[in-house]
Amino acid sequence: MKALIVCTGNTCRSPMLMYMLRRRLSQKGISGIDVDSAGTMDHFKPLSPYTDAVLTAHGIVHGRYFSKFCDRELFEGADVIFTVTEEHAAQLASLYGKNKKIVPLKRIAGQDVADPYGRGQQVYDEVYAQFDGMLDKLTEYLARKQKCLQQKSAADLKKS
Repeated sequence: MKALIVCTGNTCRSPMLMYMLRRRLSQKGISGIDVDSAGTMDHFKPLSPYTDAVLTAHGIVHGRYFSKFCDRELFEGADVIFTVTEEHAAQLASLYGKNKKIVPLKRIAGQDVADPYGRGQQVYDEVYAQFDGMLDKLTEYLARKQKCLQQKSAADLKKS
């Protein structure tokens, strides 16, 4: 199963949550879920130094990362797309059409996550804390989605 997290520039929020979610899935022993991230802006920039610092401070292993645009291939290849705001969900719907796989974080965790870009380390630490409070809900959502997809696949095999 493929999960995609989308924000604006793909240098702060979405890669931060991507790395956090990968670690949480691993800690819970959940395999078979590939988590990636992308942005609604088409540029190629490195991970924000503040995002790098907060991930490092929390012991989250990550490598060099460069932003990427949520193009049609990434969109269509994902089974679920978490958007960090409802605005990002609307942007994706306008680009690729309304789709049930677009899931704003607000729908699951009750809140959008504001963009820390251009602000200091403290704001990035606050974003990390917001995401940390959502991880269990996001992990549970992905585990349920994965189970549903597996059941659908098994049912499709029986039909053929």
